[in-house]
Amino acid sequence: MKQMNTKNLTSAAEGIYAPVEDEAALFRYLYKQYFVLYKFDIRENKYYTLVSAPYVATAVPSVGDARWGLEFFCKGMVMDDYQDSMREFLNLDTLDERMKNENSIFMDYFRKNKPAGIHSPDWARCTLMVDKRDEDGTIVSFFFSCRTIATEKQQEGEALASANKEGILSVLSSPYADVYVIELADGHCTNYRMNKAFLEKYGTSFLEGELTQLMGRYVKNEVYKEDQPLFDFLLDMDSVRSAFARSKEYKFEYRVFRDGQILYFRCHMSMPANDPTRFVISFENIHNEVAERIKHEQALQAAFDAAEAANKAKTEFLSHMSHDIRTPMNGIIGMTAIAAAHIDDKERVQDSLHKITDASKHLLSLINEVLDMSKIESGKLDLAEEEFNLSELVDNLLTMTKPQIAAHEHELTVNVDGVIHENVIGDSLRIQKVFTNIMGNAIKYTPNGGHIRLDITEKPSNQNKVGCYEFVFTDNGIGMSEEFIQKIFEPFSRSEDERVRHVQGTGLGMAISRNVVRCMGGDIKVASKLCEGSTVSVTIYLKLQDDREGDLSRFVNLDILVADDDEMSMESCCNMLEEMGMKAEGVNSGRKALNRVIEQHDKKRDFFACILDWKMPDMNGLETTRAIRAAIGP
Repeated sequence: MKQMNTKNLTSAAEGIYAPVEDEAALFRYLYKQYFVLYKFDIRENKYYTLVSAPYVATAVPSVGDARWGLEFFCKGMVMDDYQDSMREFLNLDTLDERMKNENSIFMDYFRKNKPAGIHSPDWARCTLMVDKRDEDGTIVSFFFSCRTIATEKQQEGEALASANKEGILSVLSSPYADVYVIELADGHCTNYRMNKAFLEKYGTSFLEGELTQLMGRYVKNEVYKEDQPLFDFLLDMDSVRSAFARSKEYKFEYRVFRDGQILYFRCHMSMPANDPTRFVISFENIHNEVAERIKHEQALQAAFDAAEAANKAKTEFLSHMSHDIRTPMNGIIGMTAIAAAHIDDKERVQDSLHKITDASKHLLSLINEVLDMSKIESGKLDLAEEEFNLSELVDNLLTMTKPQIAAHEHELTVNVDGVIHENVIGDSLRIQKVFTNIMGNAIKYTPNGGHIRLDITEKPSNQNKVGCYEFVFTDNGIGMSEEFIQKIFEPFSRSEDERVRHVQGTGLGMAISRNVVRCMGGDIKVASKLCEGSTVSVTIYLKLQDDREGDLSRFVNLDILVADDDEMSMESCCNMLEEMGMKAEGVNSGRKALNRVIEQHDKKRDFFACILDWKMPDMNGLETTRAIRAAIGP
């Protein structure tokens, strides 16, 4: 055993140094208690030997690397079956977290043979005890000790053997059980094992007594009110004896209300086969087991609900689609018959062929939507990466929807704000399809003469060479209910509103649109109120092309006048011009634009250009242009 100054030993409980008068007596005590005792300094990564049995001292240096020492201990002194658990127990990287609220922890293990002929393998206990902590609670150093517990394990085995004679070894094997043995004759109840937390809470008052009294107190103090009737038969010994005359085993689950939360327990009662005069009752904490079971049941229920919803949706889809598919098919068949019957009438045949083409295109669009949804659900949707211009994409969208807008006499407003990067890379065809679907819905579900607005904004992106764009479609149409908004993105979903039953559709458009947008890293959000209108916000992320901005120096400080009765459009246009270096000024009418042009002309500070809205209430764009030219010349 190595000599050392015991005044350097630190009290783990108090964190202070205490002088020791009889150092030899202290060493004899420590050596008797522990076959190894070390101090570990985590910051220095060192261990220092305090006590070491001779057969250990010959193999281990008195001072050494901390991590090496712990690994040497695992390999050289711990039986193979316990080594992985011991490594986890001695892991310095997780020690602070594991001992956050503890000053000492221990682990029992089976140690390897000592030198040949001395001892055979036996049980030992490894204990870690905090020596010092930082101000923030981080462990600086700790004591590492090991001592044999063979005698304690032997006594425990004898107790279990005794318990086995009573027929209760099976319930004692549960580490969570509170176990009692009850005499059927008089109801006398003896505790064999009590949960530590329960013992701390109630002391020894539940260790022994009369069953009905103990159960009455337990039920009143612990058991959740709704579950208390489960224990009724245990509150009367005649009922208990009658119950065990019918069956040798009972089991039920119940809840307790403890420390502000509800926990799940299991009560298990059984009569030993070799002794009908008594029975064993155990109480086991099964909260984690029940939580896992509930979680599993919820997952199964969710899967069942999803499958049922999918089947219901597909059934409803077929119901809704039967008319939509049948109509163009009947049109194609009917027009083909008419054309065949009037083969010599060129105009009649051409009219029939035109109608067949329209019906075929409509039918093809229905089939394409179903196929697109199938690709998405199977994970086979591929997005193209091609260069395109956002301005051209929006222009194509407006060109395609213009006839429908005109047919419904809608007013369309497009507002662009802060779009700096127009040249991007992505799947323009699918983006176009998403926008066409949303714009088509706005047109279809807005009564004639309504207003539709498209706001386009480039937002800050936290990704390099990637732009974030928001497209907001707003209308003052019939709107949607809160219930339908919750399922608008579900496949095959269509509103039950009587006002839209005549509108053709698959109920797949929004589901496809959101899946496509999400594949681009974006999302779609919908807000709506019945009879007030809807707002659909589409956010997409697109790669930016490596194009260089053109030379804008010739535009710097040019004076520009913008006239638009839409304040937001006017301000947006001015902002864009100012970003290019121009001096933009806005007015909200043609009359004001005329006055400002004349005023600046008289000051010999003419505007370089005027940007005029087409439709304004007092003077439209053409009238304003004529008036300006008449006032100041061409």
